[in-house]
Amino acid sequence: MTSKLILEILTLVVLFVTMVFVIMYWAETQQMKAEMINQNKISFQNIKSQNMPIVDLQLELVKPSPDFAYALFLVNKGNGPAFKIITQRFINPEENKQKIAIHGHPNTKIKSFIKKTSMLGVGEKAEIHREHSNSYEHMKIAVSYRDHFGEMHKSVFRGDRNGIEILEYPLLSNFYSKKEIKTKQ
Repeated sequence: MTSKLILEILTLVVLFVTMVFVIMYWAETQQMKAEMINQNKISFQNIKSQNMPIVDLQLELVKPSPDFAYALFLVNKGNGPAFKIITQRFINPEENKQKIAIHGHPNTKIKSFIKKTSMLGVGEKAEIHREHSNSYEHMKIAVSYRDHFGEMHKSVFRGDRNGIEILEYPLLSNFYSKKEIKTKQ
């Protein structure tokens, strides 16, 4: 009877040790799985960043005074094509009142518009609007587009006939906020 009891105890010990090793192996495979998923996400982000379109807006002088004219161009400065581009210009009459007062009333006022462009390849430049006005009215221009993966991006510019500047570009703000988080830790 004692040998049978010893054999059962040894069997239980072997089963317990086996159970411990199986649980440790399972935990290790779960960690490896999580790391593989993380590496796949990093690889996908790398592929996305290598194929990311960056659509910029440029204002170029076409005619100097007195028949002042300028053209608005979209330029893809990124590494991938931009699709379904929508450009919207809004006029803000409350801004630039001082410039308008100094330079007098324009011969024609500028108007809001919406322009659609189907695609803009890498390094391509497309004229979207030509303005024949000497107006110093303030404008805000929103450019939204999709990348190769179908994700929507939007940048916002502001300015007047003297030039424009970027106001918002969420992709860059996300990049800077992640960088700040890393430096704080």
